[in-house]
Formats: sequence, C-alpha cells, structure tokens
Amino acid sequence: MCLSCSRKGCEQVEYAIKAIESNDRVLDTCTIKEIYYPCDIYTLGNDILVINRDNNDKVIYRYDTEMSFKEAFFSYGRAGNEFSFVGNYLKYGNDSTLYLYTNWFNCTEFSLDNNGITVTDNFHILNEVQNNVILLNDSLLFYRALLNDDPFHVYNYVTDEVVCGFGEFPGSSIIPETDADRDNICLCNSVYDVSGKKLVSFYESIPIIRIYDMETYDLIREIRIVDSEKQITSLDDYYEEEGFIYFLRPILIGKYIYSLYLNVKSNSNVEKTVLVKMDLNGNIITTFTLDRFCPVYTVSEDGMFYGISVLNDEYFFCKTKL
Repeated sequence: MCLSCSRKGCEQVEYAIKAIESNDRVLDTCTIKEIYYPCDIYTLGNDILVINRDNNDKVIYRYDTEMSFKEAFFSYGRAGNEFSFVGNYLKYGNDSTLYLYTNWFNCTEFSLDNNGITVTDNFHILNEVQNNVILLNDSLLFYRALLNDDPFHVYNYVTDEVVCGFGEFPGSSIIPETDADRDNICLCNSVYDVSGKKLVSFYESIPIIRIYDMETYDLIREIRIVDSEKQITSLDDYYEEEGFIYFLRPILIGKYIYSLYLNVKSNSNVEKTVLVKMDLNGNIITTFTLDRFCPVYTVSEDGMFYGISVLNDEYFFCKTKL
C-alpha cells in the first residue's frame, strides 16, 4: 500500500527567525583527550555518553556532567560483543537505557549502571541499510527511503515487509535531474513524538519543517522560515557546496524539539551554534546563540546543553544552561 500526503487540512505556518526571542550563551569548555572521532552524544541520568566512530578505538565513552572521563566500553570488530558500526539512537529509553542502530541491520539496547555499560538486548530490524531509522513500536520502524516515489517508508521488521510509503517531496529552487538529485536536495532528518504519534521532519537544503500524523500518514503542518538566506538555483553549484544549509541534527528531548539552524553555505566556516527550540506541535519558542559551533550536541531534560566543538584539530566539550 502506498500513501501520498494530501495538502487538505495541512496548516501553513511562517516564522521569521530574527523576530523570535534569542538568548546568547557563553559555553564552558574543556579539552577532550580520549576520543579520536566523536560522532554523537547522549545524556543518561548523571552521565554523558559519547559515541566514537574511529574503528581503532573504543565505542562508547562515559563522562560525568562535569565532563570528567570515567571509562570506555566495547570495541570495533566482528567478534562477540564487538561492533562493525554504531549509528544514531532508534527510540527513547529511560535514564539508564539507550537504543542504538548497530551493525547496519540491528537494534542494540545498552544499559548503564554504577558498574558500567552492558548490552541487554540485540535484535535484527533491517535486511538493507537505511537512513534516519526510528523505531515506532515493537514491530514497526520508520526510515527515509531512497530512489523511491515516496520519501518515507514504514516497515514491519517482524514480518519483513514495507507497510506503506508516504509523504511528498517539497519543491525547491534547485531543479533535480535524477531521483538521486531529488533525494539529495530534499534530504531531511526526522524525530518521532511517540505520545502524539507525530513525525517532525527538518530539511537541510529547504527552509521548512514538516509534521506528519503517523496514524493517517497525512501532512498536517508545514513551517516555513521566511527570513532565511535564499537558496541557489544551480544544480552544479549545489554539488560544489555553494548551496545553503538550514536545519541539522534535530533531537527530541522530553516535551521539546531542538535543531541546529545554520542558514549558511555548506562550504562556510561556522563559528557559532544557533539552536532552535520548539514544542511538539512545531511552535518555535525561542532560539539560542552559543559562542562556539557544536556540530555534535544534546540537551538534557533539565535544559543543560552538552556539545562537542572542533578548534585547531582539537575536540572540546562544551556545556551551558539553556
């Protein structure tokens, strides 16, 4: 069954980012000496977990909230209790549990306690590598489809079948020549609100946010940023990194969604972090401007920002109260 989102009943909302209340923050920083390639960060209780993607090093690094190193866990490899790949989180656990996309086809449940981090479950969820994978419930998952007429798929990993395709590709000033061009131009990253059963998608090269009802798969709200830099029109320039990047790395924490808002050309040197904070209905509440750019970040439920910045080939932990 293939479904296509209808514009009927879709609410159109416009925001000017510069008109939204902005808060400036100066980050507390310290050098990271243990990790060669930090690629993601999570808060669990009173611990900060950093995922490393250097295959010659450990996988998960544990720090306290003062950014002091505690211990590193697991290794890359193909033996028991080793990983060939560790990716993004798949669903929200509690203050001691983390679910990550691992080894290209699996979900691994990691549990944290005073004694360390252990694998408490590991199960097969995919037969093909997919992007932006999110577990919806105990049998269904979401992913961003490629080279397909529908941008999104819902897949039953128990019965091994695509339940439906849904969504529509937004228009852009950059005209694609192939389906691969279209997928690149319309690249988005989504988060899932399990309580409201809503999918919120942030587009990298188009200044919009879309919200889908995951019971009907209808597009119910589209948020447009009206004061963003105007996107280029040349496909060649886009691939030469002359195009503008808008939203990156959205995360859902408690009752709020955060996303990086760049609004710069993809080849630009970004010096500050602009973070958009919105509620689960897509209403932008405020923005934060932090004095360093942190491409890897998270926010705790009590509003502490933890990020990782790079300066002169060194990594730095950064934190502040939002």
